[in-house]
Amino acid sequence: MKPSIVFCIVLLLPGCTKQKEEATPTPSLDGVLDLQWGDSPATAKSKLLKITGIQFVTDTLDYWFVGGSYLGHAVEEWELSFWKGKYLWYARITPRQDPETADALVNELEQDLESRYGTTPQPRTWRFSVEGEERTNNVSIIYSQEAPVEIWYAASGFVDSLEHARRPTGERNSD
Repeated sequence: MKPSIVFCIVLLLPGCTKQKEEATPTPSLDGVLDLQWGDSPATAKSKLLKITGIQFVTDTLDYWFVGGSYLGHAVEEWELSFWKGKYLWYARITPRQDPETADALVNELEQDLESRYGTTPQPRTWRFSVEGEERTNNVSIIYSQEAPVEIWYAASGFVDSLEHARRPTGERNSD
């Protein structure tokens, strides 16, 4: 047998004898709780109101709710925003908090989200790619000494995919 054929067989044998390793699923950010990006205002409202303790407040521009809990923390306020008034693309959750324990709340939320979405290179921000889009869907813990702790879920990549789907091929976004 030629040395080059023997070399090729030796290289291929380990691949043939190994068990196939299961692929580790990449987490995605398809929404918040049972809400999915793209839900209509009526669907999102109905889903959120099924959660114990949540009450609807108003739907002036965005939809506002109070009560309930998220990641084991009582929630002061929920805000849902809809792209073009039709498709859920953003959610903001403000946990009930005491300014003196805000740092501890941030640490707990960060641990909870890290256990859910994995570690992240950016402090308190997890990014999830959307196929074919430059911008990402993400979840962030927003906190400064002057403002309450908030958790933001934003589907910028999802919105871009909607925009691209609406536009004829080759046309660029002028927004």
